[in-house]
Amino acid sequence: MKAGAPGSFGPHLKALRETAGFTQEELATIAGLSVHAVSALERGERRRPHIETVRALSAALDLSGPARDALLASARAPVHQTAVDELSCTALPLALTTLLGREAELRTVRGWLADSTARLITLVGPGGVGKTRLALEIARSVADEGTTRVVFVPLAGIREASFVAPSIADAFGFSNVSGADLTTRLRAACDDQPTLMIVDNCEHVLDAAPLLADLLTSAQPLRLLATSRAPLRVRGEREYAVGPLALELGSESFAPADLARFTLLRSDDEPWKPWFEAAGLDWPEPSRGPIFNDSSLMLQAAAEGQGVALARGSLLGNDVRNGVLIRLFDITAPAPRKFWLVYPPRMADSPKLATFRQWLHNEIAADGQGAPPASPRAGKRRSGRGGAAARER
Repeated sequence: MKAGAPGSFGPHLKALRETAGFTQEELATIAGLSVHAVSALERGERRRPHIETVRALSAALDLSGPARDALLASARAPVHQTAVDELSCTALPLALTTLLGREAELRTVRGWLADSTARLITLVGPGGVGKTRLALEIARSVADEGTTRVVFVPLAGIREASFVAPSIADAFGFSNVSGADLTTRLRAACDDQPTLMIVDNCEHVLDAAPLLADLLTSAQPLRLLATSRAPLRVRGEREYAVGPLALELGSESFAPADLARFTLLRSDDEPWKPWFEAAGLDWPEPSRGPIFNDSSLMLQAAAEGQGVALARGSLLGNDVRNGVLIRLFDITAPAPRKFWLVYPPRMADSPKLATFRQWLHNEIAADGQGAPPASPRAGKRRSGRGGAAARER
């Protein structure tokens, strides 16, 4: 493509950069952007950059007159991609399963977002309850409408409030931006585009709440949807409490055979076939549904409404007591594998070994009470929450 000719922004930018003799790293440094942002623009992952980004690139490339106008024109050229691709500064994490049982929450929060006065909404709830999954579903539905840019800022790995500003800057494609500069840059970036910023996992950096308040004050088109285990305590914040999924059963006589209507979460460590037999079901081992190699991840998926899990009773104690998961049936099955306590012969009479052995036997006996499959979702609402299942160890 000839440099300076209008057309697709990505190839146009790349041609101009190569003509100027810059690497992506050099152009990013001069323009005050991240290398990732320049690379994404050239690859076409971001096809409609906001005007401030285009101006920064134009200045870095020393463009003027028709060349500068052509770059601006290519940035505003019509394209035919999905709203999520067009308006998301950062790609939304892909959901591996369909969201179940959150229709009421979706309607309520979307209704709040339709209210222009609700500029900060925080989804508040315990860890693993499904706040992030719900926020992503809301974000995707907003982006699909094609009028609002969606920016996702993950904070799960952040433990210092001072790192929140760089994380937001990176999500918008800025680089070398201080907390003070971020407010100015963000105001310019949102000037011509309604923007919804998803700030995920805020509970470890609540001291950054004043920064988020400043950003909302400085950029009128900006809205913020946060997820956190605790409220941000910012003026104007609307809190939505996200609880465990309510268990809904089709009737009081919900039977094991009704599990055919649900997604069964699978694990190589916990085959379903023995439990099916204990429940009187002549069913084969499930061949569909998500498969996990970590029991904790499987139980978290069940709590988020992704399906029904089968697990050992010893793994379910806290989640069942806290109402995150709920038993469906008083049916247990023996574990498919046996476990052996191995020790050197010289320790056979050790008091410590005897104490440990007795403790282990007591735990196994207690676990033998088991806990049955549980589902986070079904028909008539019933007291109880959550989603998992258990087997006898």
